[in-house]
Amino acid sequence: MNDAKKILLEQKRKQLQLNLGIQNWLPSWLPVFNAIRQLNKAWSFEYFDCIKEADLSFWEKTLQLKPLAVLDIPLRAIKTPGDYYVHQKMVELFPGHLPLRYMPALPHHISYETDGAAVFAKAAATLHISAETEVYFFYTRFTPVIRLPFSSIGLLREEEIMVPEDICVMPVDFSWLIFRSLEYEWTWGSNLI
Repeated sequence: MNDAKKILLEQKRKQLQLNLGIQNWLPSWLPVFNAIRQLNKAWSFEYFDCIKEADLSFWEKTLQLKPLAVLDIPLRAIKTPGDYYVHQKMVELFPGHLPLRYMPALPHHISYETDGAAVFAKAAATLHISAETEVYFFYTRFTPVIRLPFSSIGLLREEEIMVPEDICVMPVDFSWLIFRSLEYEWTWGSNLI
């Protein structure tokens, strides 16, 4: 097999892998993304994905194809090198305490709560979060990380944020975390002493 054929096969493999990944998380993520775009003009991608520099031209083409083309994802939302720094910082600063799933050990905890707006209000009061505080909104198991004002988070409707995935909200200085698990357990707290 010559080098050109190897490169072509590798590109096809990456496209298939990406398509499978997108099919898994995109349907759950789209309502949140669309709601954020409608609510606030001050949002941006911290990153849509993090990749190796060699894969940048592949992503440049992929962002032009369905289903991603309709989302108008800028190429700058694809970060190189492939370092998921927001996800990594969360786990580093707020380590999990359960053996089978990530659940950060934070001082404030509410179980089986489905009113996200009420929890965000309680967390804001406890952590003294201002409405203008810039935060990252993301999920633990897939990569889009959106940056927006905290005030926009509480405006998201239940059906938009209650997707089958853990929700993470953290300020850009990484000083606190609000976390909701798949089991509707909410926990929040600060890493500042």
